[in-house]
Amino acid sequence: MVKVRLCMLVIFAAFLGVAQEQRSPNFKVEHIAKINTKGIEFSPVLVENRLFFVSEKETDLLNFNEINYSWQPYTTIMCSKVSDEDGVKKYSTPKLYKPNFFSNSAGVGPITFLDQSMVYAKVNLSYRDSAGVAHPMIYVDGNLLSFNSREYSCSHPTIDVENMVMYFTSDMPGGYGGTDLYKSEFRGDEWGKPINLGDSINTAADECFPFVDKAGTLYFSSNRKGTIGGLDLYYAFPCETYWEVFHFDETLNTTFNDFSLSISDDCKSGYFSSNRGHSVGKDDIFFFTFYWE
Repeated sequence: MVKVRLCMLVIFAAFLGVAQEQRSPNFKVEHIAKINTKGIEFSPVLVENRLFFVSEKETDLLNFNEINYSWQPYTTIMCSKVSDEDGVKKYSTPKLYKPNFFSNSAGVGPITFLDQSMVYAKVNLSYRDSAGVAHPMIYVDGNLLSFNSREYSCSHPTIDVENMVMYFTSDMPGGYGGTDLYKSEFRGDEWGKPINLGDSINTAADECFPFVDKAGTLYFSSNRKGTIGGLDLYYAFPCETYWEVFHFDETLNTTFNDFSLSISDDCKSGYFSSNRGHSVGKDDIFFFTFYWE
């Protein structure tokens, strides 16, 4: 299993141009008009034929319908069914995902899944720090995980299903910068104490929005020194004691914020969020494929 996993990493590294001389993939990026609004859409993740993402909506909290009068914006989970018609992606009108389950939240998302379980971040106004601030915390099917705290944020969960490792973003004490990437391993019947991914990943800036694919490649966003824009997209391969980190170039990153990338199971396409040109809102969701010329 280890040998297969390493082979997959090598093949994918070569595909991305890491092991190729003066070659890099070209990205074809498409704005998804069907699901983007004048608000914020981010953290897209495709699960089978459903695209889940976080959205800031003006919503009737009683009837769970969008409304046209002003309401305090909040984030919630939306879901759109994805189909392929003659090679063209089609998206259904997004709907609130489990509105009754998430109705008591000040903000919810991003979300991911572990088998049939929902793993997500949520702001619960019942949990406030000493200054009265409610931070996002990570839950599994409504159960608050033990490593959360009222005094700091835990968010952006993603799961390495094969190894039962959760990666997430936190500003807990002891990190390298504003927000760092951490992992928690599932042992026995609970998620373990968070482990900082170290200075090969984390910097004095902000690292956030991790996503791990089936081959174990970690994607994340950062506003570290050397970015093209505000937040840029990065990917990293795990080594025995460190991560080898690579920066997507200007064929994917722009001078705007590019973040929350997720990739398909075949590592040939994916989604991310950006406030780049052609966005209709503050942050929009984009679909991408990559190819060689």
